[in-house]
Amino acid sequence: VKIGLNVHFVNAAMNQIRHFLLNLVDSNYSDREQRRILREATEKMLDMNLDVMSTSYREEEMKKVFVSRKVESFLIKATERFTYGLNLALVLALAGVSLSVVALFVWDIAHIFRGDMEKGILSALGELLILWMMIELMDNEIKNLKGGRFNILVFIGVIIVAMIREILISTLRHDDLTTQAFLAGTLLILGIVYYLVSLAQKEHQKV
Repeated sequence: VKIGLNVHFVNAAMNQIRHFLLNLVDSNYSDREQRRILREATEKMLDMNLDVMSTSYREEEMKKVFVSRKVESFLIKATERFTYGLNLALVLALAGVSLSVVALFVWDIAHIFRGDMEKGILSALGELLILWMMIELMDNEIKNLKGGRFNILVFIGVIIVAMIREILISTLRHDDLTTQAFLAGTLLILGIVYYLVSLAQKEHQKV
């Protein structure tokens, strides 16, 4: 405890010692009853020592408090509830923005029937991409509220979708080739990042 050795290494070392001593008993005592008694005695002694060491680690951890354990516990719970409330507010805000995007999509569809076909279609596609982003973000936040893990892939995907929308708008504005090439290159880099992160997550899940 004093030298800061991780408790995991202590448990691992104790397991190695346990296997060594039990194998030693098995190899040196042929009588089954005597071997059973010695094995039980060895197990009890090792368990007692491990319990003493574990208690020492727990006592050392209990000393690491800033004000008091009750105050720290209260602050942690209050912060967790506040964070949960912020996530809930974020979900509601995303739902509100999604409704606005649906309204914009309907407005862009109206442009198509008014004769502005190119602008209406590209704008409608852009609004659909934004709506998809909102759905993905809401789904991720709902999973987070239910105790799920933070998924960085969702946010990379959202950036990719935003970049695709920017390319559509750039095409509609008839920007120069340099700007469009820059946007296309950025989209390619984001796609590579998305692939690498996805690959890393799959490897982590296998482990």
